Amino acid sequence: MNYENILDVFLVCLMVFPILKGFICKFSSKSYKERVFSVQCSLSFLLCILCSVMVNKNIFIEQKEGIYSTIYSNIPNVILELVNNAPFIIYVIFIPTVALFLYKVFQITFVFINKIFFDPLLESLDKHIGEGIGGRVLGAIFEIPKAIVNLIVCCLIISAINLFTTSSISNDYISKSKIYNYVNGEILSPITTSNIAKSLPNLLNNSFKVNVDESLAKNNGNIEESKNVIIYYNGVTLDQAIKSNESLESFARELVNKEVTSIDKAEKIYSWITKNITYDYDKAEDIINNNYSKNSGAITAFNSRKGICFDYASLYVTMCKANNIPVRLITGMGFDGEQWVNHSWNQVYIKEIDNWIDVDCTFGLSGNYFNNLRFKIDHKEGKVAGEW
Repeated sequence: MNYENILDVFLVCLMVFPILKGFICKFSSKSYKERVFSVQCSLSFLLCILCSVMVNKNIFIEQKEGIYSTIYSNIPNVILELVNNAPFIIYVIFIPTVALFLYKVFQITFVFINKIFFDPLLESLDKHIGEGIGGRVLGAIFEIPKAIVNLIVCCLIISAINLFTTSSISNDYISKSKIYNYVNGEILSPITTSNIAKSLPNLLNNSFKVNVDESLAKNNGNIEESKNVIIYYNGVTLDQAIKSNESLESFARELVNKEVTSIDKAEKIYSWITKNITYDYDKAEDIINNNYSKNSGAITAFNSRKGICFDYASLYVTMCKANNIPVRLITGMGFDGEQWVNHSWNQVYIKEIDNWIDVDCTFGLSGNYFNNLRFKIDHKEGKVAGEW
């Protein structure tokens, strides 16, 4: 048996079941008054969760201006500190709390709406077409909203579970599911994530690869710590990737010459890269297929004005180095809105606060990823590949 699209089969069955049940069961106003209220509750439950996710994301993660900024500024420091140290609290406490409050408001509202509008409508439908095939078709139609809710809630659960696991098996099933990827990309990702899945669909996956020169790795118990092992990132060494030239260094210094603090310089470099370097879809496909014919690294990205995650990170290193700003290149896993994938980003040292902060120019194509709280949510297993 071919299990390639088993997730799609499951999602289709999840949608079809309530519609089929509605067709089989005879329509009656009494039973459908209860069903309509059930559907309303299901729809409101989904809406409340999505609204709560969006509101909490805008307050705590994106820290957007306007009413969200006002709310954030009035939150006690002890809560903000707790959230910064453990961002998962947003998902297990704040999102459910806001969703539950909104859900209760919706339930009370629906009781009044049903008495005025839906109950008389259902009684009239039962009287005129409740018997025969018409009643069965009507029963199926009334279950369509519930079927849609089932699909979206299931996809939301899969997305949440996938956020906290890096299983290659689950990633394979998810990547092959056309239904899940459509629902996630068109409905869930714009609300629950930073839109990176919509901006870079399926191309981050395996487009960053680390290879070891095995001829130098023999009889070595710890490859990563050995000085005799050459590690290649997308076909080049780290020294080759961050190599610079006079044109690039001159531009990097000129770019930040009006900035005073190291954090302003670091952010100016980040902003320039995210606005001027486009994602190289063709190169990503080549890397996925183990084709390293295209050059990688800072100079290539700067000259061509395009690259993939390793090129973004390498260029950021080179431009920071040109301005004597301590910087790191980090390799690890990034959640692209659909699944965990191999990824690279940066850390930069800010002397004003005596601390390293996270910077991701690739993810910055779709949102703020300069010292953003979201880093602790959609980046993991980060290791320092190099520090300068």
